[in-house]
Amino acid sequence: MMSEDLRRFLKPDFKFLGFIWLAFLASAAGCYFVVRFLGRDWGPGDRVEIGYATVFYVLAGVLAIVSLLHHRRAFDASRVAGCRARGLASNARTVGAVAGRDGFEDLDPYDRILLVVFAHIQSSYLVTWALQEAVAVVGLALAIATRNASYTVLFSLAALALLVAARPRAAHHLERAARSS
Repeated sequence: MMSEDLRRFLKPDFKFLGFIWLAFLASAAGCYFVVRFLGRDWGPGDRVEIGYATVFYVLAGVLAIVSLLHHRRAFDASRVAGCRARGLASNARTVGAVAGRDGFEDLDPYDRILLVVFAHIQSSYLVTWALQEAVAVVGLALAIATRNASYTVLFSLAALALLVAARPRAAHHLERAARSS
């Protein structure tokens, strides 16, 4: 079980992770609005048919699948427990700004090991969200290349759905790591 000291210590980090997730959501939605702004002067006669539009769909599909696989692999119970084991093996030597933060001295050695797990959780979320947001960027590129703003709708909605499905649940994953022995 995660201690109350660790929960208090990581509370700002949980909030910041949520803020980053919201920024990815805004970016994915923003791709649609950028094309709407750019394409307001595009008429039906300005549209360009490109023979390789399928490549954009395939690329977006690959990005979506890779993000789902990465998310599943990164948050697998054995992988999270492996991070905890690496923290135990390294005697939870924490480097960087975390050691200088207020409240770090109050954490017991086991809580410091869980900080190694939290670092894995944070980085895994960032990689997953970046892959998912790239789906919207692919739609933005296709819309600009074809001068057809309707392409961004599908890509942005797909990216938003993926991002909502991968909402931050860092406390849950950390709690699971704390329970595993």
